[in-house]
Amino acid sequence: MIAHVATLPGPIVFLCFGKQAQTLAAELVDAKKHTVINEWHPSPLNGKKFVEAVRVNKIFSKTNEVLNKAGRAPIDWSL
Repeated sequence: MIAHVATLPGPIVFLCFGKQAQTLAAELVDAKKHTVINEWHPSPLNGKKFVEAVRVNKIFSKTNEVLNKAGRAPIDWSL
């Protein structure tokens, strides 16, 4: 699925949570064409690392910035 989506016209934002997703994206996604945002996996084993990373790195705001720059509608993350 990732390989197929990566062939679509962009920009597409790939949110990769955890090492496995990050490795797949590194192998399959052209980072010059799309945006890849890597972050901790939201697992209870990671404690509050994911929550802190979301707050500090503002990954959802960054996603909407990429979409806005491309003239695409932002995502309403509040749902």
